[in-house]
Amino acid sequence: MLHITRIVVGLCAILAVAISAPAMAQTRVLQPLDDWNWGKTDEYCGLVRNFGDADSPVRMTLYSYGPQGNYRVVLTGADLPRNDDAVQQGSAAFGSETDLQDVHLIVGKRGDDGEIALQVHRGSGMSLAFAWAASDYDTPGSVPFDPLAIRFTVDTPRMEPLTLAIDSMQSALSDLATCEDQLFEGWDLAVADPRDIAAQAKIENGVFVIRQLRLPPGIVINRLSQIMQFRLAIDAEGELVDCALQAPNFGESVAEDMCRVFERQAEFTPARDRIGMPVPSLLRVSYMMIIYD
Repeated sequence: MLHITRIVVGLCAILAVAISAPAMAQTRVLQPLDDWNWGKTDEYCGLVRNFGDADSPVRMTLYSYGPQGNYRVVLTGADLPRNDDAVQQGSAAFGSETDLQDVHLIVGKRGDDGEIALQVHRGSGMSLAFAWAASDYDTPGSVPFDPLAIRFTVDTPRMEPLTLAIDSMQSALSDLATCEDQLFEGWDLAVADPRDIAAQAKIENGVFVIRQLRLPPGIVINRLSQIMQFRLAIDAEGELVDCALQAPNFGESVAEDMCRVFERQAEFTPARDRIGMPVPSLLRVSYMMIIYD
């Protein structure tokens, strides 16, 4: 029997201010005021740092939804472009302007501030993209994460390139790994430690499954693009035994419907340990729903 975990509601609330730095060439380069801070809910951890002018800072939040899988990066600030969660084809990189790679960005708003959200992959988990309203697209849904990068750069059609001097993240990433371990322990899943997995579980028909998900009507009607995060527990026989929609908060009934789609429609290959034996495991799935203007 599939156990459907109740969706967790809440936002990491770590607030700070930032100092100013002069622009360099055509790219704005913002220096940090504070150190990386972190906080957690039952379903995710967040690293937060503020950059730029103290009167108009840009806040960068790096969200992790547990071991493995993608990160979600969110930039918030008064000088950022504002929209209603609309997808734009921009570019971003953990690096400088010369490292920029094409990527889908979701441009939204938070109060009077603009907001830019994107996916960042770290070589594990599963990432899917599906265009609900576009004749064609070939822009990637995420950019790679470089733990050694000391800058993060983003560019959109409505903003000059913006670089944040994130500096060395080694200490912050250590804190994030500790937080991820706490998340994993709190879920109390009967699965192997992610660090003991040699080959991760897979969804063999991921695009088909994504197409079956029932979305809230307001999301589709208002053409709101979304980055969704799921965690799935897959047993050694390749059966789904636990499912949670970690983000966004669509409500419990929608989350339950989505998990039933994974239970009934998805075809899984179980994970294998270091000696090649199938084992129960955690599978993280990130899904970017793309609705163009």
